[in-house]
Amino acid sequence: MSEGEKLKPSDFIYGLAVPVIVGLLIIVWKAYLPSALLSIDPSYTLNAILVDGFLEALMVIAIPMFLGLLWNKWAGGAA
Repeated sequence: MSEGEKLKPSDFIYGLAVPVIVGLLIIVWKAYLPSALLSIDPSYTLNAILVDGFLEALMVIAIPMFLGLLWNKWAGGAA
């Protein structure tokens, strides 16, 4: 960081607090939603779509895109 750039509270919020909250939501999504969906649909179809499909989409699309945006700032994606 140069002398002109100072840490602001928004840097802390967007750099640490938001990723921690999103990570905890993903963990809670996987931990509690399958049991609730199993009582609604015992064939495991909703669980496969809403839990496994969502987490697979995060692993394949969202996480590489997020890392690409961090690396390239505004260049976009994990290209």
